[in-house]
Amino acid sequence: MSIIIKAPVIVEQVTKHTSEVCSLVLKPQKRIPKFKSGQFLHLALDSYDPSYQWPESRVFSIANSPTRREKIKIIFATKGKFTKRMYNEISEGDTIWIKLPYGNFSFDEDDKNIVLIAGGTGITPYLAFLEYAIDNKLDSKIKLFYGVKSQELILFEKIISECIMSLPNFEKSIYLEDINNSNTQFNSGKLNIKKILNSIDNRENSVFYLSGPVNMVNNFQSYLIDNYINENQIRIDKWE
Repeated sequence: MSIIIKAPVIVEQVTKHTSEVCSLVLKPQKRIPKFKSGQFLHLALDSYDPSYQWPESRVFSIANSPTRREKIKIIFATKGKFTKRMYNEISEGDTIWIKLPYGNFSFDEDDKNIVLIAGGTGITPYLAFLEYAIDNKLDSKIKLFYGVKSQELILFEKIISECIMSLPNFEKSIYLEDINNSNTQFNSGKLNIKKILNSIDNRENSVFYLSGPVNMVNNFQSYLIDNYINENQIRIDKWE
């Protein structure tokens, strides 16, 4: 089990994808401990003084593989005062604080049939796993189902291209709620767990990962269980 480390980080890159969604690239100023794909960190905007309590913070999934931990990436949406402050106040060159790693939502590279289902910024922990799969040349069959409202919220074109080039058993299905009917690259509408499950050939030997809004994850989990997917085949990461 990794020891929790508190570390200052320099903000190297701020990318505001939309008026509500932003990603950060952070450069740790001390050695970062080993972590697993799917784990998360605490991020604080205010300075940390070891003689005082840890300042106000929020948790975010780590969006990069442990094989690429010289930098830390996160993606967030503005859901409250803290994330709005992050969006408005963080600039490149700033120093902020993180502590990590936390969480049990991690991936087993020995699984041979992996189904990744994500809504919105729930894609974040999967980005870490997909980078890990590329770097370790995993031969698992990986199917990614990802749903967002609009095309500008698709935040992973580069890693998807890497997966297509490097992972022979990788497949993707992207769903857009707002879509131009002439764009055949994407599926129209919301993620549909019934259709997803029907598309899985070897479901009894598959592991299903669910990440995203609480209602989505709870509903999808219930549907899988009601349709004879064993609970030990389901891994969940849900957020408010």
